[in-house]
Amino acid sequence: MRVILLKDIPKIGQKDQILDLAPGYVRNYLFPRKLAIPATEANLKRLKIRLEKKAKEREERLKKLRELAKELATKSLSIEAEVGPKGKLFGSVTSSQIKKVLEEKYKLEIPEENIILSEPIKKLGKYHVKIKFTPEIVTEIKLEVKAKKSKK
Repeated sequence: MRVILLKDIPKIGQKDQILDLAPGYVRNYLFPRKLAIPATEANLKRLKIRLEKKAKEREERLKKLRELAKELATKSLSIEAEVGPKGKLFGSVTSSQIKKVLEEKYKLEIPEENIILSEPIKKLGKYHVKIKFTPEIVTEIKLEVKAKKSKK
């Protein structure tokens, strides 16, 4: 029996996939649990429209992410950190600190795990930090770590 899956089913298939399955399995398991619907002309037409809409939304989202990545590439950040002798930081600059500065300065909410540091930042200076939006959309921002001015 030909059906359209409404949810991901392990070892069977993914949501919106069209499959030919045993009629007993479909009638006794998938239909009662609302995991699938029959692959009729009307349902196939609805599926096609839904998939086209989903693809269009994904393209728009990717376009916005590409624009944001291009815009971020022109930006630079600076973080002030407490410094010991010889310009070495107490601790290190973390991706959560970079995330916080991006939110405060540019009103951008970027997940912490998308901020990629090639190595821990433990000294003053200028660095390049990668921000990964999707596997194919990655940008780099300039980061300057400055000494925090002491209050006397």
